[in-house]
Parts: sequence; C-alpha cells; structure tokens
Amino acid sequence: MPNLVKRTVDALKPQASPYIVWDDSLRGFGVKVTPKGKKSYLVKYVGTGGKQRKPSLGVHGTVTCEQAREKAKDFLSNMQLGIDMMDEREQMREELSFAELFDMYIERHAKPHKKTWKYNQEYYNRHIKDVIGREKLSFVTQAKMAKLHQKLGAESGPSMANQIITLIGMVYNKGIEWGHFKGEVPTKYIKKFKEKSRDRFLQKEEMSRFLVSVDAEPDEIMRDFFKILLFTGQRKSNVLAMNWKNIHFDEGYWHIPETKNGDPLVVPLIKDVLEMLKARLKNKKSEWVFPADSASGHLQDPKKAWKRILDRAEIENLNMHDLRRTMGSYQTMAGASSFVVAKSLGHKSLKSTEIYARLGIDPVRDSMENAVGDMMGKGREV
Repeated sequence: MPNLVKRTVDALKPQASPYIVWDDSLRGFGVKVTPKGKKSYLVKYVGTGGKQRKPSLGVHGTVTCEQAREKAKDFLSNMQLGIDMMDEREQMREELSFAELFDMYIERHAKPHKKTWKYNQEYYNRHIKDVIGREKLSFVTQAKMAKLHQKLGAESGPSMANQIITLIGMVYNKGIEWGHFKGEVPTKYIKKFKEKSRDRFLQKEEMSRFLVSVDAEPDEIMRDFFKILLFTGQRKSNVLAMNWKNIHFDEGYWHIPETKNGDPLVVPLIKDVLEMLKARLKNKKSEWVFPADSASGHLQDPKKAWKRILDRAEIENLNMHDLRRTMGSYQTMAGASSFVVAKSLGHKSLKSTEIYARLGIDPVRDSMENAVGDMMGKGREV
C-alpha cells in the first residue's frame, strides 16, 4: 500500500468498478476512486455498537490529502476515547432548526399559556426568521446574537432589541426542557440595553401643526386612522384591526374583544370619532374599518404616511405609540383622575380593579371629550 500524498492520489486511475486504496502509515485512512474518476477520502473504523463505519472526509481537490489525513486522525483518536464522531454528525443532521423549535414553542407553550403569543409570532416574522430561522440550533452563536442585538438596538430601539433577545432565550430554554437541545443558550451572556421610560407626547405647541398635517394627508384612510388613533388613545394594533361588528353607534362605544393584556375593553367614542366612523360606514367595502390589500385584509403598519405627516409638521422623535401617551397626558392636564385615564387606555391594575368595576363609561367619555377639545383648541364648555 502506498503512503497517500497528493502525487500518489493524482496518479490513481479509474477502473471498471470503484476501488479503495489504503494508506500505509495511518491505518483506516484511504481514498475511494469511482469509474468516473472521482476521488474521495474516507476513514474506516469500528464505531459504537460494533458497527463498521466509513465516513467521507472530502473530495480530492476540494480538500488536500493532508487535511483529510488530519480529519481521519480526529475520528480515530476520538474513537479511542469512546466518542464516535459519526454519532455527532447524525445528531446534528437530526437537530431541529430554530424555525422548527419556534413553531413548537408557539403551539406547545405560547398559545396555551400566553395571551400575547401573537406578538411573539410577529416579532419572529419581523426580526428573527430571516436571521436564524433556517439555522440548526447548535449553529446559532453568541457572536451572532450579539450582532443581532446591536443591530436591532440601532434600528428599532433598545426595548425591541431586548425583547427579541429575551424571546430567543425563552425558545432555547423550552428546547432544553423538551430534550431538543443540549448546548448553551446563545443569548445567555448578552448584556441587555438600559431602557429609559419614554415620556414623549405631543406638546401644546406641536398639536396644531400635527392636526393640520394630518388634514393635509391626501389619503383619506390615513387621515382617519391617525385621528382615531389619537382620539381613542388605543394601541396601534387594535386600531388597525378595528372591525365594524365591534362598533356600537347607538351607545357610542367600541368593544375590543381582546387587548394586549388579554382582556376585552370597552372604549368610549367621542363625537369626532363617531362622525368619522359614520362617514366611513357610508362607503363600507369590508368588515374592517381600515381595509387594505394585505394578508390580514386590513391596514398594516403605515410607516410611510406617518413619516409624511411628521415631516410636514416638522415634528421629530415621535412614534405612533406616543399618540396613546398623548391622550393620557391631555386627560391628566384636563383634570381627569388616574383611574379615569387608566380606564380609557385599558391599563390593568390590581389595586384599582375594584374602582374600575364601579366606574361608568360616561365620566371616561367626558374626560376624553375634554382632552380632545384641548388638543383641537376648542376650549371646554362651562
């Protein structure tokens, strides 16, 4: 048997049938030659359970003879320690991708136990799927997670970056619990960003510019959407998915079947909002108040229109969620109690549950009318 080196492997000629030439210095190391002339390195050994194995080490020309020899040594030396590297290869092939484990996490854990599971799915689709969805669990590294954390921090803010890292860690922990992963969670040592409590809302001197800019928006759906977002103080996701069947015109309220905290909410509708909705109802084309050509059938995140409005109004550092905070702030400035504000925004508080139960809808609507009157410069009736 020859000592396998580049020169001797290059000299091997194809025959009618495949054949193997074994190395004379490293027992079990060889090269297989096919009738078409393909030459592949391999190593032969007795694996766990007494099964003979011949894993491929690479194709001659793609890997060098010496690289293949080192791989063969790894297989043989590990086997001396009772470790069959083919077992590890097979386990790796069978290992779940992050997408597969995430789907399992949603079905087995999030849907049965978390009222906010839809947000987990949305975060995955928007920020995680394209980055690590196809990766095997063991291939997601801490370095990749740190890079994702920094990127999201710069593009989407510290809070979102921290939430994404937390979600990935939770999925891995469930993978460990269910026996699908034995490694270390790749987010374990990621240091979260410090988050400042955001207190931004439309100031008095900005409000008129904002409303003028909204009125100047050429798209009627966008005009109505942003005004209703502001004048109801509700979450963007709920307003986007506003459904006609939940609008009660006679009683003047909007019933949200399920909010972010999992509970239903009754939202008083002030006169301005009711007028906009009645006008939209005349041209109703869908079950949705804000229909759109989208997978959901309703308007999605209107970022471009939002930017146009802010640019016209010359307003900076304002996001759509700040309109929700604006309603609460103007209610407070108009003299509303914290309980009334919490009731109108659907905030949950164990301490005030009893008070909420006694609180009627009219004082909440009055408070919202006063707040919107101040926003629009109408002044309050005495």
